[in-house]
Amino acid sequence: MVNQPGVNSGPGRASDAWGSWINRAMLASLGLSALAHAVLLAIAAFAVVGGGGSGAGTGPAGPIELAIITQTELSAMDDAPMSTLTPGVEEPTEMSTPALEGTDLPGGDALPDAGDLGAMGSGLGGAGAGTGIGIGEGAGGAGGGGGTSFFGIEARGSRFVYVVDISGSMRGDKLNLLKRELKESINAMPDNGQFLIVFFESEAVPIHRRERWIDASAKNKKEAAVAIDAIEARGGTNPAPAFVIGLSLRPKPDAVYFMTDGLFEDTVVDRVLQMNRGASKVPVHCLSLVDRASEPLMRRLAQETGGTYHHIESTR
Repeated sequence: MVNQPGVNSGPGRASDAWGSWINRAMLASLGLSALAHAVLLAIAAFAVVGGGGSGAGTGPAGPIELAIITQTELSAMDDAPMSTLTPGVEEPTEMSTPALEGTDLPGGDALPDAGDLGAMGSGLGGAGAGTGIGIGEGAGGAGGGGGTSFFGIEARGSRFVYVVDISGSMRGDKLNLLKRELKESINAMPDNGQFLIVFFESEAVPIHRRERWIDASAKNKKEAAVAIDAIEARGGTNPAPAFVIGLSLRPKPDAVYFMTDGLFEDTVVDRVLQMNRGASKVPVHCLSLVDRASEPLMRRLAQETGGTYHHIESTR
């Protein structure tokens, strides 16, 4: 057989075919390597730049930083497992809420539990249940939580008038007893109370010569005690002018104590009832001392004003 020029045959032709296959395989390997490197570069850029999330904020984005990776680092990335190349997401940490129990408020009180609200409400409701001036019960009829007593007769309220006999028949033990009881009654009054003592004989003699309320302060109580000790018995028995002074005070008294040791004119009761008429009568607590001559008049006055009547048998 004659070989034609330009045509390979035999072993040479097989060698050329093998070389061509090797070249194609190398090119394919290089292409795959380039593709893998491109993917790795994209992943690295994503990790560095932090993209992939939807932006919730507004305004221009910050500058983008590009990572420069050497061939050695790129080869190391080829060998690394894909799990190490995925950006890690930190587990959310549990937020602790400070407990409110026992926390002091600006006023200094601890924050109450929900169960305490009922108690608070009942406390507020109870604050309105007390009696005020003019709504009292029992002897005296009017007044708040305060009160006093005179010869053991209690009256409630904060304003008291004493209409007491210092006529000539009161000399001696009766006058001394009256002074002692007056001072004890004034001292027993609450500091926010008020009083007026109107002595009577033939005419009315208000203490300190004042026809107005006296505050029951410690100072005024001491001054009243001095004035009481200085009183002397004299004159006749006419309580009417003393009642005029006592029932003319404003605000009105919560109660009047009326004490005498003798008989007085029966027209006095009618006059007092005329001054003390209306829906809000002032109760008059009547006391007869040793002598019962005025008892019928005293009982009538007490009954028609909502007061009480008592008789003091002796000065001891």
